Amino acid sequence: MLRTTMGVVSGSVALLMATDMAFKPGDMDIYVPASQDQTALAIAQTHLGFTLKKLSARTYQNNVDIKRVHTLKKGPKKINIIMTKGENAMAAIFQFHSMIVMNVLTAAGLYCASFPVTPIRVAH
Repeated sequence: MLRTTMGVVSGSVALLMATDMAFKPGDMDIYVPASQDQTALAIAQTHLGFTLKKLSARTYQNNVDIKRVHTLKKGPKKINIIMTKGENAMAAIFQFHSMIVMNVLTAAGLYCASFPVTPIRVAH
């Protein structure tokens, strides 16, 4: 899905992959460019078996690069497909001021922009 939609995973799932912390993420946040929103939804529903539960229509005043969020579930698993306003999913991530979001999993690899949370305290 990430390669097809130019999407990225951020938040607690990316943090888990970037650290040696032991915790269970409650959901997975997938950021996708505006033009890939429907493609990401189709992949999640058709190929991965998720069901659309909620479409957020609220305004994201704290992040001007987020247009809307789709919440999907499959049993206890939950993913949020976060549609950005532009064509760069990374822009929305760097609008946040939280270190947990500064780790990003792409189709090419894992990137850490927040070195204090990595095991050896360096950004990759």
